[in-house]
Amino acid sequence: MLQAAIELAFQSDCQYRHGAIIARASRPLFKGYNRNKTHPKWGVGHRDKIHAELDAIRQAHYAGCEQMLYGATIYVARSDKGISKPCEWCQAWLKKYNMTVIHT
Repeated sequence: MLQAAIELAFQSDCQYRHGAIIARASRPLFKGYNRNKTHPKWGVGHRDKIHAELDAIRQAHYAGCEQMLYGATIYVARSDKGISKPCEWCQAWLKKYNMTVIHT
């Protein structure tokens, strides 16, 4: 699943390209990558980017499937295979849904 997150990261046009896949029982449910922020609710505080983790969570919200996030596993990876540990803001969201985090 991490390899799939790395491949997804290449869709980003940000300097540090990250991809995230939320899965349950090794089945991908929602995907996201970091991108420019287009909505005031989503993103990291005042910054102009939305992180890959929040983009994947946002996809679940838009699909009306927020309940599927609870207890899921999220895989987060960078396109250059560098460290991709979620920031404090993203960690708070992941903790809200009691997600297991696997990152490069």
